[in-house]
Amino acid sequence: MDPFIVRRLLTVILIVPVAILGQRNGDSPAAALLMIPLGLIAAVLVLSVLFYFPAAFTRMAVGERFGAAFEVADNLAYLRRNIMNYLLAIVIMMAVPPLLLCWIWCALLR
Repeated sequence: MDPFIVRRLLTVILIVPVAILGQRNGDSPAAALLMIPLGLIAAVLVLSVLFYFPAAFTRMAVGERFGAAFEVADNLAYLRRNIMNYLLAIVIMMAVPPLLLCWIWCALLR
């Protein structure tokens, strides 16, 4: 089964009860409790996209084939071969913007 279909079905299964419970009486604690698993699933999806998409886009650009982005097994193997580069890029991506903002802020305060 297509992973995108599974993700959409999972989203619908979690969002529809939240919408129904939220409509019933405004601020429903059941709806709030149901948002916790939805948030956890969203966090897992965001982290998986954070790792998977750069591998898929890199393979697509290097191979000059659009279909390379959809070869999940090959993309995951590419990701495993380059895991240290990915982790370094993520650390840089998370560290540079705050440092840059701090530098700009300090420069403006002079």
